[in-house]
Amino acid sequence: MNQVQQLLTTLKSFRKQKLIAAQLAWIKFRDTNCEFQRSRYEGGSIAFTIYFGCLENITKLRTQQLQELKIKVYAEVEIPEYWVVNLRKR
Repeated sequence: MNQVQQLLTTLKSFRKQKLIAAQLAWIKFRDTNCEFQRSRYEGGSIAFTIYFGCLENITKLRTQQLQELKIKVYAEVEIPEYWVVNLRKR
């Protein structure tokens, strides 16, 4: 959620609402997708491991997406290109 909060501080009002809606939809997708992954092992001892592993993996991917979005947003507010290149290295 930290990535979302950082983005919200840099976005214009109408884009903030879009990001919030996108994040809420993503959370619903994440939870439903991981429940689906877990359901293959319903009743087995590995089911929860599959579920939490899915949550971890999909959250890492979303974090990367948000970091890339943050770089693009910073570029929109005309940050010099050398700063953007340095942000990509993080």
